[in-house]
Amino acid sequence: MAKVEIITRCYNRLEYTVMCVRSINHKTNFKDYKHILIDQGSTDGTTDWIKSLEKEGFYNLKYKLNKNNSGDAGGMKDGYDLVDKDCKYIMQFDNDCVVNTDNYLEKLVSVMDSDLKIGIIMLKRKGIRNAINTNKIIEINGDKYGTIPKATCCMIIRKELLDKFNIWYSKEKIGWGFTISSKIKSSGFKILKSIDVNVTHIDGYGIDSNGKRGQNQKYPYYTKGDKNKKKGTNYRKINYNK
Repeated sequence: MAKVEIITRCYNRLEYTVMCVRSINHKTNFKDYKHILIDQGSTDGTTDWIKSLEKEGFYNLKYKLNKNNSGDAGGMKDGYDLVDKDCKYIMQFDNDCVVNTDNYLEKLVSVMDSDLKIGIIMLKRKGIRNAINTNKIIEINGDKYGTIPKATCCMIIRKELLDKFNIWYSKEKIGWGFTISSKIKSSGFKILKSIDVNVTHIDGYGIDSNGKRGQNQKYPYYTKGDKNKKKGTNYRKINYNK
């Protein structure tokens, strides 16, 4: 089977990252993968935890510790720069998601290997308010998949397409996934979303009685910035295509 490298960007919320890393490892028997962690200047002990994982040697990890938050596309580019040359598939996997499906990597790689025109498969996310709707549901190897116009968050991508298009910058604070998947689709490749292979987006849109999102309640500095930052400055715009 093909080689996969999974890129996860971390900015605080250590409890989420712990669950994410564990689920990625424990929900598959696929051996030929590596997990790349990009820490975006966390201050909650995330960096020490990552270093402890390296010392333990249980997880097959690579990592980069940034002093500043390089953002959505920037964090993916940081991870992409660490990917081995013989890697076939790259997976974006957000740290606030956990895998639910056993043997998820085996399933995804098998489908990608079966059709060279499949450019991306996005995993279904549970726990979110606004899902990307699927069309033309088909069954592949016993699991259901549908076509979608664009993908985000948790998805497996052909590395050769990332090499070809080399898109790492978006004017949005987030949205690199939408940018790259739209480009890949417009070039004639299929963008699929799994129905049966899924993850849970922790506190994705958990709304409390006051109408506030769960993550905003637990981690107000994550989206608003701390007292030394202006609102919205957690992400630093970097044009890697210059």
